[in-house]
Amino acid sequence: MFDAGANHGVESCHFAAAASHRVMHSLDPVKKNVAAIRKRYATAMPNIMPMHAGIGEHPASIPIPAYVEHARPGAAPWFALKGHRVATQSTEAQRAKVAYMADVVPIDQLFAVSFPGERLGLAHIDVEGMDLAAVRGAIKTFTRDMPVVAVECSIHSSRSYTRHLFHIFEALEYDAHLFDEACGCVNCDTRNLLFIPKYLAEAVAKSQAMATAQATAKMHAVDNITVFRHAIIDNSRRSKAQASLGRDIS
Repeated sequence: MFDAGANHGVESCHFAAAASHRVMHSLDPVKKNVAAIRKRYATAMPNIMPMHAGIGEHPASIPIPAYVEHARPGAAPWFALKGHRVATQSTEAQRAKVAYMADVVPIDQLFAVSFPGERLGLAHIDVEGMDLAAVRGAIKTFTRDMPVVAVECSIHSSRSYTRHLFHIFEALEYDAHLFDEACGCVNCDTRNLLFIPKYLAEAVAKSQAMATAQATAKMHAVDNITVFRHAIIDNSRRSKAQASLGRDIS
């Protein structure tokens, strides 16, 4: 299992507990977050393997702002890594203060070099706007292993981005499901997408987990067209989120 953009490790912990016989690779580009995962969870749950790294389409290095490293663990998702720059709502002065550089590694490279011989069963990708790049850097691994993949996506903010993401998974023979609950704090059209290989569709449909998810009436089967019927932006929630952002980076 693989948790990219693990932040403070809560999702990694849930996955590791649900499948204690599987290794949970928990990656984050912020050192403080990785240290928190190691301290809070990895000792008690030895199948959690924290790693300091980001993921993307190509190998690279990215600057981690000083204010992010000095914020409380878990505040890191308030910034989005855009290639070699950091896009935030912070001031130019804050962005200019770089704490260190973090490596960005494609998932394909990780499984070829760092995790040789391992197979991927579940990928949870939450890398603050770089999810499409992360998926592009995982095509070989996804084609080989056909894992279940959870991806965060701002549905309406860039429709071409959303369509490209869907086209990749459609080509790989995946079905898509959207959870119509806002999970972003600034881009309030952000939703969790669950991509399930078509060969698993029948088994998943019969599972208790799927029955529970569907009972919430928040989970919808979608494609690259119907996805835009969902994730309607709540502007009142956006205002509250932006106010919260200022508190978390201060």
